Amino acid sequence: MTRAYLTSAIGTALLLGTTLMATASMYKYDAMCAMGLASGKTIQTNCEIYEEIAGMKYCFGSEEAKAAFMDKPEPNIAKAEKFYQTLD
Repeated sequence: MTRAYLTSAIGTALLLGTTLMATASMYKYDAMCAMGLASGKTIQTNCEIYEEIAGMKYCFGSEEAKAAFMDKPEPNIAKAEKFYQTLD
């Protein structure tokens, strides 16, 4: 009986860990403002303002930043990605 509980607990922990990792990986750029990154700045957000593009959530520090980013999303994604890669 103890083995059944242990197996169940391990299975639940693995499933929960996988779910949390999948959720966290849906946010692009570690919840930094995508427009900020496209402008060469690091601005941390709480991701209350975001846009989902190709299954990824791009976070923004303000509605204005989101609007500016979404005006030209492809070039802004390229700029944000290029700057984000320099932060490592």
